[in-house]
Amino acid sequence: MVHDLVNLAVTIPDVGQANPLTVVDATQGVTRLYRIETGERRYWATWVLRDFIPGYESDGMIPCIIPSNRASAFRQAKENTARSELSAIAMACQTALLLLYIHGYQIPDGPVPHDFYRQVLSLTLRDKREHAVEILSSMGGIDRRQFSRFKALLQLCDEAIELSDRHLLDEGRLRYITQLQPEDQIEVIHQRQRQSQSMCCNWSG
Repeated sequence: MVHDLVNLAVTIPDVGQANPLTVVDATQGVTRLYRIETGERRYWATWVLRDFIPGYESDGMIPCIIPSNRASAFRQAKENTARSELSAIAMACQTALLLLYIHGYQIPDGPVPHDFYRQVLSLTLRDKREHAVEILSSMGGIDRRQFSRFKALLQLCDEAIELSDRHLLDEGRLRYITQLQPEDQIEVIHQRQRQSQSMCCNWSG
């Protein structure tokens, strides 16, 4: 959210970039290119600070670390789950990326389509027991049952996933509609949103 980026940006002059970004070498040919692995919010907050906050002077440099090992889904997961207000759908996508990563799938550099995440529905932690502790720790210390519940949300259709993410619906509300037909998933989500809005109006009235 822009509001969160602004709040983060205004703290930088006082405390600096306490945590450097981690970047992965994505060089192609003679041009040096780096892809942000962790710290994307800090990157954009620095741009907000430089371009929109009066009186801030910067040389445009942002401290970065280039890890000696290759890109790690575990580093990304730890960074993402440390954020506040991460939606249930975002957690579901994170479980997918971790499972796909340990099973040897190539994670796209750009936007990831929903069908890519859904490949994980046939995968389990049991197949890669040696990674289970690290995965659950990267997800904020959740247990195996909660991990499986987040993964199951990827059974939702595309529109249901997008609506759920937009409205920050929690996993407890979504788990019961994953087995419905796509049109029913969408209708149930709309109904619950209308009920929530009606309750808010009643409270404000």
